[in-house]
Amino acid sequence: LDMLLRVARVYLGNVRARSDLMVAQTRLMNASHSSLPELALYFADYDRRVRRDIAAAVRTFHADHGVGEWMDADSFAVVYVGMLRGIALQHFVNPAAVDLDAALGTVERLCRLTLVPDNRVTG
Repeated sequence: LDMLLRVARVYLGNVRARSDLMVAQTRLMNASHSSLPELALYFADYDRRVRRDIAAAVRTFHADHGVGEWMDADSFAVVYVGMLRGIALQHFVNPAAVDLDAALGTVERLCRLTLVPDNRVTG
């Protein structure tokens, strides 16, 4: 859980700073679907590795805390990466419309609600 929270903080911190790496990655990812399709395979592999690492962190968290994995770690990884990238894209389009502190707080709460057994929402 701590790793996921740190990743979110660093990622959104780089979004806030409009780091050259973050801006370049976002532009190249978007271009890989249109004007630079040769990059699509690279980003597909990169995404696969990122999701694999996130899913592994979720599985480790569950194993370390003696609880069964009640949700699919691979699906969680897809949603987690999608949340962070979606926040980034919205902020790059219109920074004034996205409160990054509030978004980070929501990401952190969702991670805790989803992964910590005592906080689980069922239904």
